[in-house]
Amino acid sequence: MILNDSTGSPVININNIKKSFGIFKKKEILKGINLEVEEGKCVVLMGENGAGKTTLLKIICGLSSHDCGKIYTKGKISYLPEVFSIYPYLTARESLDLFSNFWNVMYDTDLLLDMLKLPKDSKTLSKDYSKGTKRKTSMGMVMTTESDIFIMDEPFEGLDPKICNDIVQIILNLKKKSKSFLIATHDLVYSDIIADEIVTLHNGVIQKDSLKLDRMEIIIKFVASKEMVSSFLKKEGFEFDLSFFPEVKVQLKEDRSILIKELIENHIDFEEVRNVHLKDKMRGI
Repeated sequence: MILNDSTGSPVININNIKKSFGIFKKKEILKGINLEVEEGKCVVLMGENGAGKTTLLKIICGLSSHDCGKIYTKGKISYLPEVFSIYPYLTARESLDLFSNFWNVMYDTDLLLDMLKLPKDSKTLSKDYSKGTKRKTSMGMVMTTESDIFIMDEPFEGLDPKICNDIVQIILNLKKKSKSFLIATHDLVYSDIIADEIVTLHNGVIQKDSLKLDRMEIIIKFVASKEMVSSFLKKEGFEFDLSFFPEVKVQLKEDRSILIKELIENHIDFEEVRNVHLKDKMRGI
C-alpha cells in the first residue's frame, strides 16, 4: 500500500516492505524494509548488485508491486532510472520545454540550462550527445516536474568526474530548496558529499551503517592547476603536501565533505578523493 500524507514528517516513510519473485519457488528479495527520508535531506542507498535497490526504488514510485507493508509519501515524486531514454531528435532545450509543457509548469528554461551547464542555443540533437550530457538532460527533464522528492538510480554510473561534479552541485542546490533525495549508488566519493545518511541494503534488510570516513588525512587527485590548488588550500588554512602533485595530501580540519563541497563551489576540479593507503605511505606520501 502506498499512501500520500500531506502532513507531518518525514517525506518518505517505509514500513515493513516485503517483495518476492518467482511462482513455484519464491525468492524473497526484500525482507521487511524500514526506511525514512526527511524533508531537504538526501539518503544514499548502497548494496551489492542484485540486492534489490532498484526494486525498492520502483516500489516506492509505484512502478512495481510489493507483497506487504506500507509506504507513506509527502509530496510529488520524480524518478530517474539508471537508463533514461531522452528524445533523440530534440535538443536539450526542446526536451526541457516539452516536459515543462506536459506538466503544465512555467519553468525558466534558460535558468535550468545554466544550472545544468547545457548549451542554450545548440542545434545538436540529443542522439549525438555524450553520455554525460544525456544524463544531465534527463535530470533537467525530471526537474521540470517541480517535484518535492527525487528518487535516482545510479546517477553517477559511467560518467567522468567533471559531469559527476556538475550533478553533485545540482543536488546540493536542490537540497537548499528543501527538495529530498533517495539515491541508489555505489560511489562512495560523491555519496560522502551529498548524503545526510548512508544505509546499506544487505540480505533483504536495511542496515544503518555510517559509511562516512572519519580519517583526518586524505589524498585528492586534482585536475586543476598546481597554482590554483595551492592558493585555495592556503587561503582556507589547510595543511597540505604538493610533493606528488596532482595527488595532494590534505590534513582535514573537519568532515571531508565540507572541503569537497568548497572545491566544487570554487570550480577547482578533481577526479579522486581517497584515504591514505599503505601503498601511499610506502611511496612517501
